[in-house]
Amino acid sequence: MNETQEYIAIVNSAHSKRDLQVVYPVKRIDDKMKTALLFSTDTSLKAMTLVAYYKACFQIKLLFRDAKQFLGLNNCQARKEKALHFNFNASMTALNLLKLEDRQQLSGDRRVISITR
Repeated sequence: MNETQEYIAIVNSAHSKRDLQVVYPVKRIDDKMKTALLFSTDTSLKAMTLVAYYKACFQIKLLFRDAKQFLGLNNCQARKEKALHFNFNASMTALNLLKLEDRQQLSGDRRVISITR
């Protein structure tokens, strides 16, 4: 049984001197429970929208991590803007092709794909 509950609170942060929305999603998958603690300065944002934003942010971080570690995103020593763009595009294209091949071989519906596994 898959069910998700969200606990939401608007709290005042003394450090940032503003209100924060805190979302605590709890997802039960069979006998396991997955939780997270998410924060937003937009107090009108819906809880599931905030969860979706965090998932997207995590995917972007994984993308750059894999491109840096395995595909030479940091190794370019060019100084010209055109060469830097080419290196960035080549690294990201290679990563996307790897992910596409990975999805085709496993034909699974995984949400997170990483070279490191």
